[in-house]
Amino acid sequence: MRTLVLTLALLLGACSSAPALKDDRGQSLIGASQVYTLTNLHADPQRKRLFAVNYQQSDLIPLCTEVKLLDLSAKRLQFTSTHNNVTYDYFYHKKAAAEPFDAHLKRYFGTSCNKAEVKALSKADQEGISTGKVKEGMTWKGVILAAGYPPSHVTPSTDANEWTYWKSRYDRLIVRFNDAGIVDSIQD
Repeated sequence: MRTLVLTLALLLGACSSAPALKDDRGQSLIGASQVYTLTNLHADPQRKRLFAVNYQQSDLIPLCTEVKLLDLSAKRLQFTSTHNNVTYDYFYHKKAAAEPFDAHLKRYFGTSCNKAEVKALSKADQEGISTGKVKEGMTWKGVILAAGYPPSHVTPSTDANEWTYWKSRYDRLIVRFNDAGIVDSIQD
């Protein structure tokens, strides 16, 4: 009986294990040096939390910030930003992410950050990325770098001309693009 209980406990533990977050060479990003943010991140300034729903909160962790990924579970990534030496918790919500947690995190964290790509963007894009705010005149690429990806449960495709971000549980930010892929209006 004791063996059966132990076996069941091990099996249940395996079912709820953390995803493997690895780089392109198969190396774990947890504890690795030279991991960077691939978009701006917007954290809750009081609770030091971020969410897969990508709330547009005021604590900005800039694009290309070096981070140390400390711990990964099935629903939470803990990391420290070298930008301000603060430790954050990033919480996964399957519905909002609409993809496995490790795939979702690879959109936001990687082993290199292309600063030259930002320099090649328009002045409007560069200003929006610098402030972490979406502005009229930005391209879809600039918006992603400035604000991150819109949550998939309200914006299933970034090919759409309207993207919805959440500012809080009750407040939304709607970004509309013209046919050329330039932001022409923002409903805040």
